[in-house]
Amino acid sequence: MKAALMTAMLFVGQVVGSSASANTACICEMGTEPANQHAGFSAGCSIWLKQQKDCGTIQKVDQGVDYRALNIDPTADTIKIGYVGHWYHSQQLVSYLSLTIAPLMSARAVSVSIDNAACRAMNNPQIVFDYVKGMNLPAAQTLSVRGFQTESMGKWDVVFGKDMSVPAEVSSTAEQIAYP
Repeated sequence: MKAALMTAMLFVGQVVGSSASANTACICEMGTEPANQHAGFSAGCSIWLKQQKDCGTIQKVDQGVDYRALNIDPTADTIKIGYVGHWYHSQQLVSYLSLTIAPLMSARAVSVSIDNAACRAMNNPQIVFDYVKGMNLPAAQTLSVRGFQTESMGKWDVVFGKDMSVPAEVSSTAEQIAYP
């Protein structure tokens, strides 16, 4: 059964196309724990990357990578980041924004859009919203973050045909949390 689901995920991921643009880098970050689920995280990242449009740079990386050290087109002004793995609460997302994303945005002067498929990454979207709004980004930079408030289906919704997850979105340009 697992093999059939993985095959279906890979097939669906190959059907969705993308086009190239040098101004956007698309990077999918894979969780590393538990190690026995890494192949599933990798398959989810493949699906996410295939769904992205207008990406001049496409990369799949392990969680914890220093984005400043990645080989990204220097003309990129936007970085789309997908995350496929496990998280347990919004504070992990805030720490990720503080320790990984803020230094990236500062070093490269880019806007960042994050699509986090981990469970409960936005179980408390208010603390994520407060952190993002408190970043005081330059006018030319934006940060948007989408994550799930509950146990999510993540990229499995592609296989099962419907999304059972409950997302929330915050943005440095928005005045409130969005619940699509």
